[in-house]
Amino acid sequence: MSPACFVFFFAYASITIAAYPVECGLAIVTIVLLNITRRI
Repeated sequence: MSPACFVFFFAYASITIAAYPVECGLAIVTIVLLNITRRI
């Protein structure tokens, strides 16, 4: 994972966790991480 991609993912994950309950946030982050991993 490139640095720029990691920074974007980290920021997105932080916003997601802050905007939703922790359980929902972690679930969404997990799905997004899997999608990013598949694309790479």
